[in-house]
Amino acid sequence: MVDVLPRAAVIHAIDGRTRVRIADRRGDAAFFASVATVLSRMAGVKRAEVTPLTCGVLILHDGPLSRIGEAAEKARLFSLGNGMPRHSSES
Repeated sequence: MVDVLPRAAVIHAIDGRTRVRIADRRGDAAFFASVATVLSRMAGVKRAEVTPLTCGVLILHDGPLSRIGEAAEKARLFSLGNGMPRHSSES
């Protein structure tokens, strides 16, 4: 059986601030608490705020979003998938 990661959709992104939604885990307080804890410890992440009821994650960061997405996938949290916005700071 393949362990499929939940997909995080980027809702809004500007340099240093990204909001994602993980709809598959809506209402799962334990999952979102884990996401906040693990993201907050990642290099380049200043703070992560979660709202399980709306399945939202706000990531305040100074590193490129692409690296944070890769680290989240490696930590088995979620996959950002295709369509992740690219910003000039990631060049």
